[in-house]
Amino acid sequence: RKFNWTKMVIISGTPSRWDGPATSLEAFFKEDEIEAEWLVPRNPGWEDLKLLMEDVKRSFQRVVVVLGYEPFYRKVICAGMLAGIPKGMVWLSVGWHKVGWWAEEDAELLELEPTCTPELITEYFNGGIGPSGSGMPTDANMDNPLDCLPGYTSRSFRALFESHAMSLGYPLGENLLPGSPYAEIVGYGADGICTFAYMFREMLITRGYSLSDVIHPTEAVYIEMRDIIKNEIDFWGVSGRVFWEGNNKPGVLSVNQVQDGELRTVASVDLDGVMTDVAGESLIWGDGETAPSSSFMPCPAGTLRSSDGSCSPCPTGTYYYEVLGECIECEVGQFNPYEGMVGEVSCISCSDGTVATEKGSSACTACEAGTISNGKEGNGAFCVDCPIGYHQPLSGAAECSRCAVGSYQSEAAQSYCASCPGSRTTRFFAATSVKDCVCTEGTYESWPIPSSDPYECLSCPEGMTCPEGGRLADWFGYSNNTGDKAYPLLQEQYYSHAYDPVFVFKCLDERDCPGGDPGSCAPKREGIACGRCERKYYYFGGKCNACSEVELTTVLFPILPALGGPLFALLVYTRLMEPLNIRFMDGPKNRALALCFFFLMHFQTLGLINQFNLVLPNLVKIPWEGFAMVNSGIQFLRPECAGGGSLSDFSSMFIMRTSMPLFLAAMFIGNYFIFKILIIWTRHLKLGDDSVFTVGMRVDYTINAFGTLMYTFSIAVLAIAFDLFKCFPHPNGLDSLRVSPDVMCYSDEWNAMIIVGVLAIMVYFVATFALFQWVCHVAPMKYGDPYFRRKWKFLLIKWKPNRWWFGQVFLLKGVFLNLTLVLFKSGALQVLWTAFSLMCYIVFVMVLRPWRHQAANLMDCVVNLSLLSIGLVTIYYADRNEEAENTLDKVLATLTFLPIVIVGMGVLNLIWIWQKSPNTEVVEGLEKALEIEELLVRVSHQGVLSLFHSLMNTTSSERNQILCSLKLVLAESTAVQVPGARRLIQRTAKIADELEDAGKLEVSAAHHHTMLLLHFQRRAQSYASIPEESQFIFGEAAALTYENFESRFLKAMQGGSKGGRPPSFSLTAGADLPALARYAAKTMDPYGEGIVRKVHFEVFAQAMTRSFASLATMSFEVEA
Repeated sequence: RKFNWTKMVIISGTPSRWDGPATSLEAFFKEDEIEAEWLVPRNPGWEDLKLLMEDVKRSFQRVVVVLGYEPFYRKVICAGMLAGIPKGMVWLSVGWHKVGWWAEEDAELLELEPTCTPELITEYFNGGIGPSGSGMPTDANMDNPLDCLPGYTSRSFRALFESHAMSLGYPLGENLLPGSPYAEIVGYGADGICTFAYMFREMLITRGYSLSDVIHPTEAVYIEMRDIIKNEIDFWGVSGRVFWEGNNKPGVLSVNQVQDGELRTVASVDLDGVMTDVAGESLIWGDGETAPSSSFMPCPAGTLRSSDGSCSPCPTGTYYYEVLGECIECEVGQFNPYEGMVGEVSCISCSDGTVATEKGSSACTACEAGTISNGKEGNGAFCVDCPIGYHQPLSGAAECSRCAVGSYQSEAAQSYCASCPGSRTTRFFAATSVKDCVCTEGTYESWPIPSSDPYECLSCPEGMTCPEGGRLADWFGYSNNTGDKAYPLLQEQYYSHAYDPVFVFKCLDERDCPGGDPGSCAPKREGIACGRCERKYYYFGGKCNACSEVELTTVLFPILPALGGPLFALLVYTRLMEPLNIRFMDGPKNRALALCFFFLMHFQTLGLINQFNLVLPNLVKIPWEGFAMVNSGIQFLRPECAGGGSLSDFSSMFIMRTSMPLFLAAMFIGNYFIFKILIIWTRHLKLGDDSVFTVGMRVDYTINAFGTLMYTFSIAVLAIAFDLFKCFPHPNGLDSLRVSPDVMCYSDEWNAMIIVGVLAIMVYFVATFALFQWVCHVAPMKYGDPYFRRKWKFLLIKWKPNRWWFGQVFLLKGVFLNLTLVLFKSGALQVLWTAFSLMCYIVFVMVLRPWRHQAANLMDCVVNLSLLSIGLVTIYYADRNEEAENTLDKVLATLTFLPIVIVGMGVLNLIWIWQKSPNTEVVEGLEKALEIEELLVRVSHQGVLSLFHSLMNTTSSERNQILCSLKLVLAESTAVQVPGARRLIQRTAKIADELEDAGKLEVSAAHHHTMLLLHFQRRAQSYASIPEESQFIFGEAAALTYENFESRFLKAMQGGSKGGRPPSFSLTAGADLPALARYAAKTMDPYGEGIVRKVHFEVFAQAMTRSFASLATMSFEVEA
């Protein structure tokens, strides 16, 4: 009534104990028009109690009546505290409780909620109020004498009791109490004993009942005893006046309140219901308020009453829920950075990469590296670990990144992906284990795996394709790989054994080695590098073909060549039996054979180039294989099939191929001796004097026929000679024999043939070249011998007389071409060497023009230029290695500066000539002129008939060259351009005109020219000392003008020298001295400068002397 409370709630404990008081309270307050709500459930458990207190908070109820024992009371306070009920709550209780119960440690409660410590319960319970019987009279009546206990007052008796209870004990020294927890009961205890004493006195003394009747009362006796207490008892006791109204003992009520943790009596209520404040005390609640209402006033929206009773804004991380009037925490995954926000929309969802892991978050925190959060995963409530195979290096990320190819992650929640060891990679993104790391494309994993480096990846060998993840274990079947098997595969034109798959050999033709699995060969091919056909098969057209029944016999080989060889030798012999006559030599047949010769040279060279390390297109490769048949020898006879394939082994085939030229020589020698015998039987037959059956096979013609074949196929023969030393490299470092790729160079099988190979070189190259060199050496001396000419016709007849030795150069070209495959293994270097050899040969042919036929010179250049062009083009298809690259670099640098060096050397040579011999051109020109003069004189002395026969024995091209040269000489000497001459006349002065100016001429100028020349020669011949004569004419001068020289020379001829020296000789009749002087001056001025040099006079005089000496030996009369 004092505070005008209108509502309160009742929370009760044990029903058997507290339901009655609760019911009474409801009825009591109802009479006072105070709403008292008895909350359910009654005697709630801990969880229900917390929900109950949340309801109290939502109803803003401030007055709570708690009916229960101390532990229950503590739970109610703790639940209210957890519900957020502010301090200042009016905790109202009825009856007595142990003093300080709120400060006791409650183990059960701490187990339920560790935050509800005694200190916090005490703080929160401040202001708790409990009206109860005081157990003593009012302070004014404390010293009234007691009716039941004479000699004592309420005050003195209580003091006596407390001294015994807490200090002396009863019996003395026993049953001491630790303080006075129930001080209010002391008076009631004493007054209760007094009540029973008055009742017993009434029953035993006044009413006459026995002790037994009272101890064991009947129902009627019991009712009588009760009525005495309720209706008749009325005395002054320790607790004050003692009497009953019904079941209630009227008495003074104490209003006790906990303030600052201590229980204080702040007021009392007398029997009339009047409450009187205790002097110096006042009611004050935990929030400091002294006149609380029955409910808390609602705080403004967005605020909530705090523990101190004030309205505080909803803290960050919460929002105000108007329906409940509470601050509701934002859900997990949401946050609110602002205070006092209203409505659930105030909670903002965390952005991707951030989370709020707890309710009531005021901010979202970024996920650590290795974790993420987004709308699908985590949804802002928690960070999700990046799974294995993923990573996230950044904090606050929304997505995990897949491990890139080449990395993996075997653990979750990682900020990085581990790189695959070594050069390994992964086949896919998001690899989860180091086992997913495989060798990259172009590398492979060896087997067995080395313990020193289990993750080592080896480079894919040349000729193999190593897929990603390639492992030899997959090939050998030791892999636990359940997916597709991945192991190194062979490329086309490469081979390896199945038991050693990465030891790679290179095949000569991609058709032999199709690639794929190790050990794979084309059908019927076998051996290293698929280098041979199976027995009873032969190789042709890029594949192994089955030998026919005829080929498997010995008919095709060796019977056919044994029978047909002599016939072939005889045919060649008879075709080449023609006289050394120009009509035959320059005839259509020989010209056609010359063309065939060049084409055969062309095909043989292409056959060699086809063996280079080139990767040629089929458009070229297939025709070249056909051209290479020219070099194949007896392969067309299928010797590997003969005798059921018994000769198909390497040794047999190599010996047969190497001995083929010897076999051909044997055919010629055999024919020679056969016909030696035949002519004995055929003498009586008239077969003609020149028939082979009459005269037999002559040695000279036989040698020429065999030599012609060997010379024509010289490149092929030299190829046979060098075959054993033509090796080609494999990627594994070994070399194979080109003619038999299944045979390793320097192996036992190869070494077994070394003697045969060396003998082939010695016979087919060294001995042959030495023999031909001897022939060229003696040819100038023996060429007049018809037998010598016929025997070595094949070697000498093709070349001009002054180039008879050029056949050796031709052979050396074949040697150089064949050495290509011996010296070099790189296709680029092979092509470069071949091009260099052909270039040198072409230069020789162009400069020397050695062939007797001009057309042959042209054809030779065309064929070799064609081959040179082919070589330069094929370098595009050539393989190259580091050695080849370095060599090509050096060659390119050399060719860059070679012209500069050559030009420099030429300039130095010209300077040297100019310094040492400035008159070389004059001297050389004069000597050549006199030599030509001598030859022309000799030719003119042969007579017309002899000259005709000689010219008819030359080729048409030689005759044209002679004619062109004579026309040129005539044009120069007569200053007239003769038809056919191809140069302009530079000097126009005519000696004939000069002679006409000098005097009378009755004969031709040409005749006088010849006469003057002879006079000049005789004059020079008469000189005792040319230097002395030169000194007489020139004196100290090095040169004289044209006129001065002419006068001094004339004076010398007339005997006008110093000392009166007489003339050196008498000129013949008709000599014109002035004309001779002018002729000498004109002759010794070769450049037409009008100057005669002293050195020119001496050179001309010496040349004239030598020329006259040679002419004097001939029976030639000048005058005639």
